[in-house]
Amino acid sequence: MSNVLDGLEILVSRLGGTRLVEDYYAGATQLSSFYAGYPWSLDAFARRAEQVKRASSQERAAVMQSAVQATSPAAVDRLERIAAGNGFVVTTGQQTGLFGGPLYTAYKILTAVRLARTLEQALGVPVAPLFWVPADDHDWDEVNHVSVIDAQNQMQRIVLAGAAEPAVSMARHVVGAEIEPALDALSNAIPANDFSLEQLDVLRRAYDPRGSMAHAYRALIARTFAPFDLLITSSSEPALKRYSIPLIEHELEHTSEHSARLRSQTDRLIAAGYHEQVAIATDAANLMYEDENGRERLMREGSGWLLRRTKRYFDHDELLAIVRTEPERFSANVLLRPVVESHTFPTLAYVGGPAELSYFAQTGCLFAAHDVAMPLVFPRVSIDLVEAKIRKVLDKFSLSPADLRRPFHELASQIARDDLPESVRTALQALRGDLTRDYAQLAAAAATIDPTLKGPLESARNAGHKQADEVERKILGHLKKQNEIGLEQLRKASTSLFPNGERQERAIGTINYLGRYGPALLAGILDAVQVQIDAAIEGWDGVRCA
Repeated sequence: MSNVLDGLEILVSRLGGTRLVEDYYAGATQLSSFYAGYPWSLDAFARRAEQVKRASSQERAAVMQSAVQATSPAAVDRLERIAAGNGFVVTTGQQTGLFGGPLYTAYKILTAVRLARTLEQALGVPVAPLFWVPADDHDWDEVNHVSVIDAQNQMQRIVLAGAAEPAVSMARHVVGAEIEPALDALSNAIPANDFSLEQLDVLRRAYDPRGSMAHAYRALIARTFAPFDLLITSSSEPALKRYSIPLIEHELEHTSEHSARLRSQTDRLIAAGYHEQVAIATDAANLMYEDENGRERLMREGSGWLLRRTKRYFDHDELLAIVRTEPERFSANVLLRPVVESHTFPTLAYVGGPAELSYFAQTGCLFAAHDVAMPLVFPRVSIDLVEAKIRKVLDKFSLSPADLRRPFHELASQIARDDLPESVRTALQALRGDLTRDYAQLAAAAATIDPTLKGPLESARNAGHKQADEVERKILGHLKKQNEIGLEQLRKASTSLFPNGERQERAIGTINYLGRYGPALLAGILDAVQVQIDAAIEGWDGVRCA
């Protein structure tokens, strides 16, 4: 699907990736036992809604009121009604990427917004998009940078200086004075206009040097997506931590059993022909522990627990006591986090990318082990943003955006071949044909003299073909030189759509386009995102555990 915003094309397509993703869209029966339901089926959402209603409680309502921020008056109203048990949420989340992170973060949020609106209309009750900030994450190298395209159409990677040693969660990692040089670098990279100046002001307000990275990210997401009535929360919220105490205790008490369930589920997935997205550790809890030495995985050690990096040891009862008095020290790993979300919020669906679709397939039996119903998993959209100047280049060479996936040198050579005059093409074809035919005739004649002449003659023929190839390369080189301006334009188009061979949505920051097109960009993307939940499919009626 295509939409146009002031010369910017918004090309929406379905998520690509692995065979699992392709089969998921197709509703392949071999995947049905790994998921809660087919996410394009209204019946599946209706079943999920009934499960969620049964799990509602006053305690959960209090947590929602305390831990969730509503970004608009309409969001406040939805939050109150949902917390009272009269509605649901569609969740999504993403690491705390610098200045809002890559484009696909926005695509996740806007897919959740569209899905929530579609479900609200279909179910007749409030359904709100809820963004989850994974504030407990500690991978600094994953979140300390953003890439933009400067006025010369060159990629600029802006990195926040400093390091998180030891491994400090983003809820504790202070932004610091290093944010100023990063903001200056961004200001110098993106073209100056009213939109970019406005966005830089928003960033400066969000990224208080004295605040945490998670708080800055949350403030930025809340401000940017307030027009879409977004709800937002953080994994480090005290109320959420307290509410998760029973779940954390259960995870510690049954680690071996849960690891076996995950291993069995993952082995079934592999046997069905798919891959293991997250490695299953049989000697580790799906929990992390954080203290003054940083955040670490909890490993089983005899009857107690060991921190993977610092080797600090806890007696089992000692660790349980810490859970009850200091739950903020504990956080879920990537496999347990979805369970915590659905345990805490009335979640109909989670909107994710290809990696999340894959690891959700591993976790169904972990949900069951905690007596938490698994949500539906809805793929985010995939989008290419094609600026008018890029479209002109594509049209000039009769290319589609997908054609720019190819390495640039291959694309340039192909374009040069396409530009070969027909007379040159015909002459080269005739030359190669003559070489093959004439050497064959010579070899046949020479064989009557001495059969061993066949080898030298074949070598001579091959050398002739190599010389013909070299002649063609030289001609193509001259054509490329004559078209240097056009090929440079093509190189810039490649940088915009597939920088360094990556999809635009994974490599370029949302701020790159917000700074060019302003807030209307997000509204334009939402208009282009369509969600249909009218599919009818049998067999996808819930996770089955061995």
